[in-house]
Amino acid sequence: MSVLKNYMLEFEVKKIFNRDFKILHSINDVLSAYISEHNTPLLANSLWTEIDDVLNGKKTEGGWDTQGMCIAKIKPDETKIYADLEVYEKNKEITPNCILPTKDFRAIVEAWKNFVEN
Repeated sequence: MSVLKNYMLEFEVKKIFNRDFKILHSINDVLSAYISEHNTPLLANSLWTEIDDVLNGKKTEGGWDTQGMCIAKIKPDETKIYADLEVYEKNKEITPNCILPTKDFRAIVEAWKNFVEN
C-alpha cells in the first residue's frame, strides 16, 4: 500500500474570508497541523529540502518549530513531531504526538509540496 494511503491523506482547499487555504488531513492531527503550516511553495519546499538533507547525510538532524507551536525532530530513521514547543522545551523526554519513518515523512511532504505548488 502506498504511503499516502497508509496515512489516509486528504488535501483540501477551504475558502475563509474570501481567501483559499490549503489544508492537509491525515490519520494524525499533529502531523496534519505541522505540515499544513508549511502552506506556501517556499515553506513546503524548505521542509522537503530539510528532510532530504537528513536522509542524504548532509545533516545528522533537522526540523524546526512552526507558528502553531508544533516542533519536529527529523533524524534519518524516524521523525518525531510534538504538539507543543513549550512543553517539549521543558521536558525533551516527553512522548511525541506523532512518530513516523522519515522516508514516509518525506513522501507525505512531497505530496503536500506538489499540492501547494499547484
